[in-house]
Amino acid sequence: MTVKIKRLFIGVSISDALVDDLTDAKAKLEDKVMGKWVRPENIHLTLKFIGNRSSLEVSDIVELIKKSVAGVKTFNLRTTEVGCFPSSKRARILWLGLEDDERLLGIKRKIEARASALGLEEDGREYHPHLTLARLNNKRVDITDINKRIVITRELPVERVTLFESKLSKGGAEYHLLENIRLLS
Repeated sequence: MTVKIKRLFIGVSISDALVDDLTDAKAKLEDKVMGKWVRPENIHLTLKFIGNRSSLEVSDIVELIKKSVAGVKTFNLRTTEVGCFPSSKRARILWLGLEDDERLLGIKRKIEARASALGLEEDGREYHPHLTLARLNNKRVDITDINKRIVITRELPVERVTLFESKLSKGGAEYHLLENIRLLS
């Protein structure tokens, strides 16, 4: 049996309607915000970046997700506003925020606890649910103007949590769904 190394993360896919909204937003902002925009089909909500792991570990990670979402019913997250990490004066990431929802934060906490038990490194940073739109190089961004130019009021249905594989290439990362774990309806 050949053991492969896979670059993995756990996340939530976004709806086609939200992809359309973000594609429209990109068209309105491309002249104002220069950077490497995330391809719309790659935009997702990350719950945990796992990194390089053996293909033999995939089933354990799928089980970790199943246990972390057990008993959780589907829910919706609302979009908030566009922001930047670390700040609008030195923007490296342009993002669309999502509301802090206790159900989402509960799933995130359970994933982190179970991941730690599997020997996966815990993310010690405070979690801010967001969708990465673009990567910038310490650019100054007028976030007030951006939030005037685009307003995205859309709900993101959280119906499943997904284990993704990220394959890096010259054209950018490509995300492949490895396993979808459905929440209760």
